[in-house]
Amino acid sequence: MKKKILTIVIGTLIGIIFTAIWLQLVDLRTISQMIKDLKLQYVIISILFYLSAYFIRSLRWNLLLKRVQPLSKMRSYLIMMAGNFTNYLIPLRVGELMRCYFIKKMHGTRMTKTLPSVFVDKLFDSIGILFVLLLVPLLSVSLPATLNILLILISLLLIIGCIILISAIYAESKIVSLLKKLFFFIPTKYEVKLDETLSLFVEGLAVFKDHKQLLLPVILFSIIAIFFDSFFFFALFLAFGISINYFYILLGYTLIYLSYIIPHPPAQLGSNELLMFLIFAAGFGMQADKAGAIMLFSHILTGLIIVTIGLISYSYSGVQLLTIINKGEVLNE
Repeated sequence: MKKKILTIVIGTLIGIIFTAIWLQLVDLRTISQMIKDLKLQYVIISILFYLSAYFIRSLRWNLLLKRVQPLSKMRSYLIMMAGNFTNYLIPLRVGELMRCYFIKKMHGTRMTKTLPSVFVDKLFDSIGILFVLLLVPLLSVSLPATLNILLILISLLLIIGCIILISAIYAESKIVSLLKKLFFFIPTKYEVKLDETLSLFVEGLAVFKDHKQLLLPVILFSIIAIFFDSFFFFALFLAFGISINYFYILLGYTLIYLSYIIPHPPAQLGSNELLMFLIFAAGFGMQADKAGAIMLFSHILTGLIIVTIGLISYSYSGVQLLTIINKGEVLNE
């Protein structure tokens, strides 16, 4: 419990530092006035696109999960949003494990069986990096060094993920052996359990081995979700009466979304605002206060959506978040 609290405290302190840096870059009075003058009809449109983007992602996950544990479309959506809510609160990406935990509590399906679907689902989220790598030279933008490092990191994660996915299909025994070597520190008495767990996990990763017809819809769902994300952000620009090339939005927000692959401070405190400044102000040359107003409002808006739907999802599942954090149930499964 102490380690969990320490992690949250450290994450919060980092978020406060990010926020302090951001506050030095913008004028809050100007931002406040811009927020007061926004057009609500575009805000409503942006909310619809935001919710739709995650619904599309839940449909993708539903397809990947079907052969292990079929779920209704609404249930998979609520479980995904509960996971997002958990990630929003805890800076360790525990929300991905929470999805599997929910299914175990509701259906009794082992987390080892459902976890591969989450891995593959997040892997397809990262294909947005291909749009970024294509748009950066086309739009002739120059990103700060920190964002170039982020691009390299995400690209490496995508490459490694694809290698693991392909290996699970064509070299299952080899990938299991490799993973066993990575877990060399596990005591010998747990060796049989480890073998079983890794075999189940790798078997689950080979989702396209006998279901190649799933690949096309999964890719299409991934692309649609990326565009819905960008439409959500584009509508917010319109709400503030700011005209900008749509492809800059597609590039910028896709990069912001991809950054969620790595841990953020709780509630993305300060990190979203700082990323917005680095991409749209430092990278694209937008006025800092305009970029700040859009991201601050977006952060508040999405925070309200995530918390509201997250609480509904937890209530629907009957799982208590504080109990899980206190007992560490998810990590002990």
